[in-house]
Amino acid sequence: MRYRKTATAGKPTSKPMWKPAFAPLLKYPRLAFRSAGLCLSREMQYRLHFWGNTFAGVLWTGMYLVFIEVILSHTGSIAGWDRPAMYVLYGTYMILEAVAGMIIMPNMIKLTEYVRTGELDLLLTKPIDTQFYLSVRHWEFAGTGRALIGLTAVAYGLKHTLASGGGGSVLPSPALHPATLASPAILSWLSYLVSLVAAFLLLYALWLLSVLIIFWVIKAEGLGYLFVPIMQIARYPISAYPPLLQAAFRTVLPLAFVAAAPSSALLGRATPAGALVSLVVAGLFLLISRAGWLFALRHYSSASS
Repeated sequence: MRYRKTATAGKPTSKPMWKPAFAPLLKYPRLAFRSAGLCLSREMQYRLHFWGNTFAGVLWTGMYLVFIEVILSHTGSIAGWDRPAMYVLYGTYMILEAVAGMIIMPNMIKLTEYVRTGELDLLLTKPIDTQFYLSVRHWEFAGTGRALIGLTAVAYGLKHTLASGGGGSVLPSPALHPATLASPAILSWLSYLVSLVAAFLLLYALWLLSVLIIFWVIKAEGLGYLFVPIMQIARYPISAYPPLLQAAFRTVLPLAFVAAAPSSALLGRATPAGALVSLVVAGLFLLISRAGWLFALRHYSSASS
C-alpha cells in the first residue's frame, strides 16, 4: 500500500492511499495499448508501404471471393452451406485472419527471432509476465482493410439470408410479433461475438504451441509462418472434410471453433450454448499453451550460457 504525506500541527504524517486489489493488473492493458500506439506511429512514417500492404491484402481477399463465386456457380452449396452462408463463414474467417495478422503473427515471428538471437535473455528480465509482453509487443495494421472486407462479406451474407428466408434465429419470421423476436436475434449476435472472441484466443493458443519447438530446434526458420496454412483450413465448412478429419478438427486441432462456430451461431445453426463450448475449448487450449510455454522456458538455454 502506498502512503501520502500530510501535515498535522506542523508535523508530517503518512496516510495510506487506497488502491484496488486489481490495480497491478492494469499495467497489462496499458502496455498493450502503448505498444499498439507506438507500432501504428512507426507504420505511419512509411505510409506508402503501409497502404501498399493494405491494398495487397484487400486484393487477395477479393480474389478469394471470386474463387468462392466460381465454385458456387457450379455447385450451389458447399457441404450444406449456400452462397449467403458461405459469405458469412468466409467474412468471419477474414475478420479473424486480419486480427491474427495484426497481433498474433508478428509476435510469434519475433518470438522465434528472439530465441535464435538470444534477445529473449533481456526480455526475461522485464518486470512483467514475459509471455504477455512477447504477445503484445509488435502490431501490424496493414490487415485493417481485410477486416473491413470481412465485415462487408458478413453483412452481405446476412442480407441475402434474410431475403431468402433462411438463417434460423437471425431471421425474423413474419408470423411472429417483433417483440417476440428481439431476444433470439440478440442471443444470436451475442453468441457470435462471444464465439469470435473465443476463436481469437484459440488461434493465439494454437499459434503459440506451433512455435515453441524453436526452443529445441534453434536453427529452424519460418516457424512463425507454420500455422498460417493450417489456419486456412477453417475458411471452409468443417462438414466438407472427411469424417476422420472432422473429428480431429473438433478435438486435437479444434479448427471447427474458429470460423464455423461463430458463423453457425449467427446463422441460427447452433444454440447459444455453443458459444459457451467455444469459450471452454479456448480456455483449455490457453492453459495447454501456458503450460507449454513454461515447460519451454525451463528447457531454454540462454545465449550467454
